[in-house]
Amino acid sequence: MVVVLVVTGAVLAARNDTGAGAVSLLGLALSGAAVVGVCFVLMATHRSGRAARERALQNLGAARRAEAVAADLRAEVLRLQSDLARLAARVETSHRRGTRGDDR
Repeated sequence: MVVVLVVTGAVLAARNDTGAGAVSLLGLALSGAAVVGVCFVLMATHRSGRAARERALQNLGAARRAEAVAADLRAEVLRLQSDLARLAARVETSHRRGTRGDDR
C-alpha cells in the first residue's frame, strides 16, 4: 500500500515537473529502502517475541519441575523426621528396660 502511494506520488511529480524526474526517482529509491528496512525491523521484532515466548515457556516448565522436586524433598524430610522420632523412642524404651534390669 505504501509502495503504491510512493510510486503514484513520484509519477505525478515527474509529469508535472520535467526537472523533478531525478528527484522523484531518488525519493522512490529512498522510500523503497525505508519500506524494506521497516519490514526487516518488523520481522526481527516478531522473531524476538517468539523467542521470548519460548524462553518463558521453558522457564515455566523448569519452575514447575523444581517445585515438584521441592515437594518430594519436603515429603522425604518429613518421613525421615518421623523415622528418627520412632528410632529415638525405641532407643529410649530400650535404655529404660536396660536400666530397670540393672536395678533388680
